[in-house]
Amino acid sequence: MNTASFESKLLPDGHLYCPKEFSQKKNAFFKVIVRFETESITENKRTKNEDKKWHEFSLSSAMQGMEEEDTPYSVNDIKEVFS
Repeated sequence: MNTASFESKLLPDGHLYCPKEFSQKKNAFFKVIVRFETESITENKRTKNEDKKWHEFSLSSAMQGMEEEDTPYSVNDIKEVFS
């Protein structure tokens, strides 16, 4: 019995992709090995969380001390009002 391996992907209709050279053979038997990538999903969530924390820190650092600054503008400087 000959063996071959290939990587597959889940198609939109829920079936697994199979290259034509395998799918057109008669009496072909497949052994499917599924690998779940939960580690990369967890890592992706961790990266997003770290990015969010960094953005919050960056913004607060950039605006630090601005609350106490005097502004050179007043309400009278507003030319267009949006509601």
